[in-house]
Amino acid sequence: MKFLFFVLVITAGLSSAHALTSEQEILRLQKGEYYFHYLTQDFPAAMSQVSRWRGQEAMGKEVDVMEAAMLLSLGLHEQAQAIFEKIQSEGGVSSSQSWFYLARRWFELGEFYNTVYCLQQVEFEKIQRDYQLESQFMTASSYMELGEYNRAQKLITKMPRSSIWTGYAQHNYIIAMIYGNSSGRSLNLLIENATFYLPKSKEANDLRDRINLISGIHYLGLGKNRSANKYLKSVSLEGPYTPAALLQYGWAKVEQGEYEQALQPWRELQTRFNRFEPDVMESMLGVPRLFELMGAYTQAIKSYESIEKRLLAMTGFVNATQQELKSASWLDSWLEVQTDSRWGWQTPLDSTVPFDDVSGLLQLLLAEDLVVKDMREYRDLIILSQYLREKEEDLLLWQKMVKQRRFDALARDVKPMFVQAKKILVTAKNDYEELLLYVDSSAQKLFSFPTSTQENSLEKLTRSTLNLEMLLSLNSTTRDVELYQQRWARVRGILLWQMNEEKPAMQWQLERNLKNTKQYMTQAKRQLLEAQLADNWSDDSWRGLDVRVSKILQKTQALKLLADQAVLESKNNILLKSENFIVFQKNRINDYLSQARLSIARLYDDALQRRIADGDIPSHQVGNND
Repeated sequence: MKFLFFVLVITAGLSSAHALTSEQEILRLQKGEYYFHYLTQDFPAAMSQVSRWRGQEAMGKEVDVMEAAMLLSLGLHEQAQAIFEKIQSEGGVSSSQSWFYLARRWFELGEFYNTVYCLQQVEFEKIQRDYQLESQFMTASSYMELGEYNRAQKLITKMPRSSIWTGYAQHNYIIAMIYGNSSGRSLNLLIENATFYLPKSKEANDLRDRINLISGIHYLGLGKNRSANKYLKSVSLEGPYTPAALLQYGWAKVEQGEYEQALQPWRELQTRFNRFEPDVMESMLGVPRLFELMGAYTQAIKSYESIEKRLLAMTGFVNATQQELKSASWLDSWLEVQTDSRWGWQTPLDSTVPFDDVSGLLQLLLAEDLVVKDMREYRDLIILSQYLREKEEDLLLWQKMVKQRRFDALARDVKPMFVQAKKILVTAKNDYEELLLYVDSSAQKLFSFPTSTQENSLEKLTRSTLNLEMLLSLNSTTRDVELYQQRWARVRGILLWQMNEEKPAMQWQLERNLKNTKQYMTQAKRQLLEAQLADNWSDDSWRGLDVRVSKILQKTQALKLLADQAVLESKNNILLKSENFIVFQKNRINDYLSQARLSIARLYDDALQRRIADGDIPSHQVGNND
């Protein structure tokens, strides 16, 4: 960030000849910074960047597009919709990249009209290749959701076959055809193409399994067991769709009368996967049903009785789990494994459940979309509450610091410092002016810049001149005035010669002193200015800042209270849903248990009736036993 700021500052200082280019480069760098924060889901930093752009003519309506995408990412759908409607009504130009991100958010929310509108604003040549393919996928899928299947099909045929996005689009089109009860050659061809051209990756393999699974279930429902077997057998044994595929493959074998072959996938299903999964529980009742169809009634009864015991054990487990879930300790522990500190509905969640004794049920709970949404909201509210708590602590420190700084400023007496600085400046100014006058006057003289000794000598010579003039006026023959005149002239000549020789050095020294005095005066001015500023700001520098900090602190504390309340409400909502989930599981287990017991009773009754029919038990004995 510091480096980027430095680059921006340097760029802003370039010559006017490159002003337009520089502004464009700065804007490009700033957008890059925004998209970095946006894609890493650092939404507070991204929103701060958007706020700084508000009102800038260079950004135009792009700020609105960015803000709408941001609000959608944060789950603020109503606010985003309002801005989006404003964009549609007012128009304006925005970058293709911004429109793409907004379209992606609308698509994830199932707002397909809005998705198509945004994608129509995108110039595809201005976004990267993968985004182009994703845009085509979103457009085709939106057309399908809006019932425009022909437009969707035409768009899919133009997409590259080996792209994962083409695979997703074909998957959605296959589902649309299935809902339309299609089963002809065109559907088979579409399925084959979709699965064959998918690239080699885990994501593509999971998508391939999903296409094969829904195709197998579709043909199984139509009674086309061979087609169903073909697609169900193509589902891998190590993927998210394996349990459903094993269950349905077993039923396909049952429909074909291949009962023994149906046992193998169901037993594997019960061995490898969570016993609370619906597919596993359904297969549990399917096994004794197979024995019935095979005529192995005794084995069927034993199997039903074994299942009855398993279901009773599962009921006890659910009851114990129900009590543990009420403590909410599992939810707190789940939060501890969430290492991602970002927030927003697109932030990935760690679905790991840290409790072995309840994980079997909670894993199913966390697989439900609505529950995952609630868990995400709860996590985000926790992060927001922690953020506000940190800001509250920072503001409390600021409040304390402002009070201390203002106290120190008021306690500090700067007036003596101001008076002293003013005296120093006046003295320095007078010294400088006197020295400047002396230098200017001396520079015009032939002999100048005498030392103090030389000045004394010159003074003596001046007095001697007066004495000589007095002697000459007396004109006494007893005094040799000429001898005195010669001595005076000799001394004067020597003195003037010395002064002339020393003049350059003395002049340089005086100019140096003049320069130093000027610097001293400049320093004195600066000190006086600093004293004046200190005097002016000693009382006003912190005025009003404590009030502003206090207001922000109050707002932050109010928001924190709201966030804490929202955290509590969200937590209670999750606990309520978990409770309802447990109740649902208990009811489902009881339903299977009732089916198992009814089947046991039915089989015993059938066996009794067969013995009566065979004559092994007289009919009157049956009545007496009753």
